[in-house]
Amino acid sequence: MRRTLFMVAMVALAVSVAVWASQREAPVVTRTAPQAAGVPAPSLVAAVPVAAPRAKVAPKVANAPSPQVTATAPAMVAAAPVDPVPPAAPFDRATYTTDPAAHCAVVAPGRCFQVAAPAATVAALARVGAGGFALAPGGEADLAALTEPGLPVTFTSFGLGAFTGSGLASITVAADADGVATARFRITPGTVGKCLIIAGSPVRAGTISFLVTVVGDNS
Repeated sequence: MRRTLFMVAMVALAVSVAVWASQREAPVVTRTAPQAAGVPAPSLVAAVPVAAPRAKVAPKVANAPSPQVTATAPAMVAAAPVDPVPPAAPFDRATYTTDPAAHCAVVAPGRCFQVAAPAATVAALARVGAGGFALAPGGEADLAALTEPGLPVTFTSFGLGAFTGSGLASITVAADADGVATARFRITPGTVGKCLIIAGSPVRAGTISFLVTVVGDNS
């Protein structure tokens, strides 16, 4: 009997202790933020960094040769030679005999090379008198050539100076009745060194030359 009462007392005590313990523990409340309709719950997955897009490289065609850059040097074009004395118009004897003065009034340096073709019946142009002169600044000398009477001879200087009849470095003169054509050459300011003068006639073969040397200061 006593044993039974003891057991009942122990059970009652255990129940009382359990109730007291349950009243001592604070209730745990979990609050959840309200979720909007249609919005998925936030994911707790860590964000993975996204790599920057890489440039697209065109695929290489098999066996295709690589492009080559070839440097091309500029073409060198040779300049055409410049004739210092332009050729003169063809000589027409009939036109000349009609008006010799008109022909001689034209200054054409290239006429000194306008000569007749060599032939057995064609005489060569000949020099009359001296072929070389030494002149001081302002000095003058007469140059003479033998051709057919009345026909022209052209004298052209290749070293400055001037002929008194034209005021230029070239002159065409008609020969006299003896066939002698004479031109007076002057040393003009600035003419220095040696002056080569060539003379030619359209009715005589070949040319003749004169050399005038300037002596003294003519600068």
